[in-house]
Amino acid sequence: MAARTNGGRRESAAVRLACVSLLALATAMPAAAGPETGPAAQLAQAAPARFRFAIPTRPLPQAMAELSAVTGIQVIYTAERPFAVTAQPVQGSYTVAEALGLLLRGTGIGYRFLRADAVTLEPLPAPVSGAVTLPGVAVEGRDVHAYAVRSATAGTKTDTPLAKVPASVQVVPRALIDDQQALRIDEALRNVPGAVYIDGGEGKTFFSRGFSASIYEDGALRTEFTDGDSYATDLDSYKVERIEVLKGPASVLYGRGNPGGAVNIVTKRPQTTPAYEGRLVVGSNNRVREQIDLTGALDAAKHFSYRLNAVHERADSFRDEVDSRHVAIAPSFQWSPQGGTNVILDAEFAEISQTPDVGIPRQGGKPLAGVPSDRFLGEPTDRFRSRKHQARLRLEHEFGDATSLKTSVFYSKTRNDDWFTRGAALQADGRTLNRSIIDSAFEFEDIGWQGDLTHKVTIAGMEHTFLVGAEFLRRNTISIFDSAAASPIDVFQPVYGNAAPTAAFSRFRQDAERWQAGLYVQDQITLTDQLTLVLGGRFDHVQQKRTSAGAAIPDKEDQAFSPRAGIVWQPIQPVSLYATYARSFTPVNGFPLTAGGEILEAEKADLYEAGVKVELFGGRLSGTVAGYQIKRSNVNTPDLQNPGFQVSEGEQESKGVELSLSGEVLPGWKVIGAYAYTDARITAAANATRGKRPAGIPEHSASLWSTYEFREGPLAGLGFGGGAVYVGERFGSSANDYVLDGYTRVDAAVYYRGEGYTLRLNVNNLFDEDYFLNPTRAPFLLPAAPRTFLLSLQANF
Repeated sequence: MAARTNGGRRESAAVRLACVSLLALATAMPAAAGPETGPAAQLAQAAPARFRFAIPTRPLPQAMAELSAVTGIQVIYTAERPFAVTAQPVQGSYTVAEALGLLLRGTGIGYRFLRADAVTLEPLPAPVSGAVTLPGVAVEGRDVHAYAVRSATAGTKTDTPLAKVPASVQVVPRALIDDQQALRIDEALRNVPGAVYIDGGEGKTFFSRGFSASIYEDGALRTEFTDGDSYATDLDSYKVERIEVLKGPASVLYGRGNPGGAVNIVTKRPQTTPAYEGRLVVGSNNRVREQIDLTGALDAAKHFSYRLNAVHERADSFRDEVDSRHVAIAPSFQWSPQGGTNVILDAEFAEISQTPDVGIPRQGGKPLAGVPSDRFLGEPTDRFRSRKHQARLRLEHEFGDATSLKTSVFYSKTRNDDWFTRGAALQADGRTLNRSIIDSAFEFEDIGWQGDLTHKVTIAGMEHTFLVGAEFLRRNTISIFDSAAASPIDVFQPVYGNAAPTAAFSRFRQDAERWQAGLYVQDQITLTDQLTLVLGGRFDHVQQKRTSAGAAIPDKEDQAFSPRAGIVWQPIQPVSLYATYARSFTPVNGFPLTAGGEILEAEKADLYEAGVKVELFGGRLSGTVAGYQIKRSNVNTPDLQNPGFQVSEGEQESKGVELSLSGEVLPGWKVIGAYAYTDARITAAANATRGKRPAGIPEHSASLWSTYEFREGPLAGLGFGGGAVYVGERFGSSANDYVLDGYTRVDAAVYYRGEGYTLRLNVNNLFDEDYFLNPTRAPFLLPAAPRTFLLSLQANF
């Protein structure tokens, strides 16, 4: 069957879907935008909510911006911003009114509520000597759909304004995830400069700055693409509040990790204000997705609150015989007694079932001529299943305004089972594909504890924010990998049903136990109003025990100290110049081994980075330009004296420039863009790869996304969006013996926000660009999806 014949029928259905969605939009259009339903309005309808603040002494506009970010209100200035007024620090849990009172104490400025969801700041009748007269300032409901994010925790493990962090930190907010209908984490991360996801059909790997990165969830390690856990990166976005990406080595805060960076997924927390959301998504290839997000208080005093996120999704594929099903539920409960204490218990139960698919054979950097892009060369009975359940208990407590404690314990268990018919090499006739059957199982059991103590103090006129933390992790892993020869298949005229092995299985089993303990310290020092210094260091001890095929592998212990030093200089308020040095530490897990049967030495990487961060248009738009160099040592490379074994003598280097921009250009016009130049090289190797580029890493990549929404008049609530993702040429192997062409994928969206509902239509790959997701999976190429449609209806109560 020709590729476009099968795709044509699906595209016809997609076109009908688009027509239905446009009709629905036309029907919804006459409904005028309803009354304000944002966070400020909800606050007005409920008892005063309390928020946690960590606002240091700073100019009043900056302090108000931080209060806005925490509470969901925005400052709208009717005159020049009063930078001459210095706000007082606010540390702890307060209502909006209490926080305003604390911020304004001693300034000669007071506040007055104009209505339940708006206040004005104005001079007090008897101002303090030296106070500056402030024109009226209106505080109204914040645009909860904004792309701009002013602070994040990934860079320092404290809630620090991004302008004060000596590192490149990119944030993908929930608003952007919703506008793009990014159902998976990898789809959302396309907005991050230099981010590359490689989908091998048997798992995904995330790369940043030429190296793999590690995935964290609320600061706890989720996956580092080892031990067969790469399917954990097929993370759903249903419970995500935002995604924070710290670029480059991050071991000073997170311990063992890959040098590409740390991707921290921040999940949704319980709220005391009731909010109920339901979402239905339908799309191309019979995709149907149901999703809920419920939160609110459980008692009248609002000491107890809950949140329930759940998703169920099933879909076919443009690829023959390929389908998937995903179900997950994530309940969480919070107890907030008096005294700045929060106790949070959350859990997740998730199951994925899908068809393993590595793609179609290739010739050089192109698919084998005559094989359509929808051709599946496994068996319909092939199946991958992943089951995960986890639980976590967190405690947060504030000891007054200056000291706070965060600690958590967690447990997680995941089992991945795989049975699939994997293609191998083509026979001499150019059409018969040899195959093997893979029967594998990986089981991971994790238990861990983390604790952070933060203390703020002024010493010799300089403000210090000390962070002291400790962490203990234990992972038990069972890896079973059995394989056997299977019946071949004709790639041009496939006949399915020959799933039985044609020879006995070869069997492999490995049991592993790993302990990691880490202790770290950090000091954020405000030397002057313009100069901030960040110093930190972490010591880690990792011990591994492994047994393979019944034989014990010698135990392996790794120890490392990971330092970081960074400085930020703000010559003027909207501009921050920074420089930083950091190191990463990545123990090798089990295989490959040295010729002596030992686990290889831990890899290390050193980062040197400098950049500039700017805020434009009064802070509505922010951008970062960063230049970096990462040197990675102790990289595995073949042992030429002992074929089949490895030595830790390889080196890699990556240097480049990244640009990012996000925010609101004009009222209603939002934009996020990124560009990366990545010069990654293998600088030392025992084989002929020295001087070559790593496989799958493009030299140039970029993305751009923008939306515009009418806010007034008869079109109020109607919005349009669109953007593109560009990925340059990539080598398919470290030998650089074949090249995959670059591509540009264009996406578009139209939506309407009515009173209590939002209707969205997204079209991905608008111009039906052909490209491939697994450039490194020799000898196959996995085609990306052609033009697809997603139509969703979101209801909020």
